[in-house]
Amino acid sequence: MTALNEIRVGDCLDVDDGIIGAVVFNSVVGEWSDNFPEQEWPQADYLGIMIQQENGALVFFDGTTLVEEKVPLRRIPEPG
Repeated sequence: MTALNEIRVGDCLDVDDGIIGAVVFNSVVGEWSDNFPEQEWPQADYLGIMIQQENGALVFFDGTTLVEEKVPLRRIPEPG
C-alpha cells in the first residue's frame, strides 16, 4: 500500500482496487503537472489527488476521504 503523502505526479496508481490512472496532481504534497496547474486546481478547492485514466477521464479523490476511509492506494507499473 502507498501512503497519500508518498504519491507523486506521474505515478500510475490503482485506487480502491480497480480505478487506475496516472497522477496529474497531488495537492496534499503540493505537486501539480504542467497540464494541471495549481492556479486551475487550487488546494483550497481540491485537497487530494487527481488521476487521469487511459481513456482521458479525470477522477478526483478527496484526501480526507482517502485517509478516513483507508482507501487502498497502490503504485503499479504503467500499462502497456
